[in-house]
Amino acid sequence: MKESYTTNRFYREFLYPQLPVAAFLSLLSVIVTLGGLVMPWGLKIIIDDCIPQGNMRTVALMCGVLLAILAGKFLVEFFRDLISYRTVETIIRQVRERAHGHLITIPFRESMRWTTGECISRLVSDTDALNRFLVTALSDFFTAVVMVVSILCIMAYISPKLTVIACLFFPFFIIFYRLYSGRLKGNAKNVREFMAHITNSITESFQGIRVIKGYGLYEKVRSRFHTVVSDYMNAAVQMYRTRTVLWLTAELIAYSGILLLLYFSVQNIFAGTMSAGGLVAFYTYISMLFTPVVHIISISNEYHEAAASIDRLCELFSIMPEKEEQRHPAAAVPFTEEIRFDRVSFCYTEGVPVLTDISFRIRKGETVAFVGPSGAGKTTIVNLLLRFYLPAAGMITMDGVPLSSRPLEAYRQLFAMVLQDDYLFSGTIRENLCYGVSGVTDERMVAAARAAYAHSFISRLPDGYETPLGERGITLSGGERQRLSIARALLRDRAVVVFDEATAAVDAEVDVLIQNALKEILRGRTSIIIAHRLSTVQYADRIIVLDRGSVQGEGNHAELLRKNALYQRLYEGQRV
Repeated sequence: MKESYTTNRFYREFLYPQLPVAAFLSLLSVIVTLGGLVMPWGLKIIIDDCIPQGNMRTVALMCGVLLAILAGKFLVEFFRDLISYRTVETIIRQVRERAHGHLITIPFRESMRWTTGECISRLVSDTDALNRFLVTALSDFFTAVVMVVSILCIMAYISPKLTVIACLFFPFFIIFYRLYSGRLKGNAKNVREFMAHITNSITESFQGIRVIKGYGLYEKVRSRFHTVVSDYMNAAVQMYRTRTVLWLTAELIAYSGILLLLYFSVQNIFAGTMSAGGLVAFYTYISMLFTPVVHIISISNEYHEAAASIDRLCELFSIMPEKEEQRHPAAAVPFTEEIRFDRVSFCYTEGVPVLTDISFRIRKGETVAFVGPSGAGKTTIVNLLLRFYLPAAGMITMDGVPLSSRPLEAYRQLFAMVLQDDYLFSGTIRENLCYGVSGVTDERMVAAARAAYAHSFISRLPDGYETPLGERGITLSGGERQRLSIARALLRDRAVVVFDEATAAVDAEVDVLIQNALKEILRGRTSIIIAHRLSTVQYADRIIVLDRGSVQGEGNHAELLRKNALYQRLYEGQRV
């Protein structure tokens, strides 16, 4: 679900609050600009007044005054740049925090459409492009504008006729800018997109390194990365080609104007209408004039890259967060009676049903297991229960209240989860176990680890619970990672515990130990178990058998063995 998040809204949210600071920086830029303009006029005074009189004392005094003014200019410029950099970094921090916070709250269906590279590109590359533009704009743009206006005023004072001739070159700058600006923005957007592809390819290479090595996919991966990098290179070269044409054309126009004005200035000297000091000052101001003009064009280039990045960020912000999907939220209510699926249907891809007309209930305090062949829809039930997705038809209720009417964050606080491929964060074992839970004592943490049969292997590690884990817990075995996930779920102490193939990665011996512990731990607590191994669900109060997205049977282990042919086949097949 999307809403309209425009660039104007982006400006109002992130840039407009900094306008007072920008105004102060503009004032400092005026001071810096005026300080930089005194040197040519000082040279004019020395050449026209001091040298003919042979007054070295006046020359020395003038040099001292110019030095003092320039020193003050450099000091003001230092503080201006310091303030501008801090302001820009504040804006970028706010954008990144907002983008990251928004990304983790968008609906699950939307988030699955985004690759890791695309997410990183928006949070890093796009904000970097915005950073470069803001630094340039705050520090240099207003300075360049003030310098152009000030120089034109001084030049008009020295020679109005030559100033008019200089101004005739400005339309050429505008024409070339208009010709290339749209193309430059399109090129910049393409570069941002291809950079996202590169980031995603690198991420996949590291995350899938075992598969790459195990299957000997080196050349395939190299070839794929070569294609992605080549696409980026071609897009980048195209962007730089457009930028270079615009930049060099601007410089050519600038130097053509400088040479033409130099010709007319010398002509004025021969005619006696301009002094030598006036020539030096006017020529210096001409050189100083075209530099900020070209610089303004350079800033325009940065703007188009930033505009492309802002468009991509607005695309992300246009996706409505989960919590905003609730139209009539109800107050949080504790789980007291039952969870009910009433004629629920669902499909990930339109026209391809995963669940069809599913109905069942889970009473408070029950242990209910879902079994069935791969693709039967077991994990989809968990996804719907946790509101990762919304049903296509039917209704899911808790204590008679539709889940869509419950405050989402409060509702999910009722659950603890152990998923088939659960995620461990970078950090220590202690940090992973206590993640998101405050006030956990060592005794409680160790008790949860013991219950999940994780304490024994943790104690054997050199730093015990302070042992740092690699990315996704890569330093541990699959069974060890899963036991940590189980301990983490137990520490959360929620009303409902969901186990989605939670013991799939542990061997049979450890599986038996964990199941024995869970029988006691989950007593009196509502638990939902998704399992492929039927040996892990025999103690469940009820077992629901699924096949091809529909319920094929319901009962306890003994009842299903007697009455349900599918359950019998699954059970016998695992005994072989």
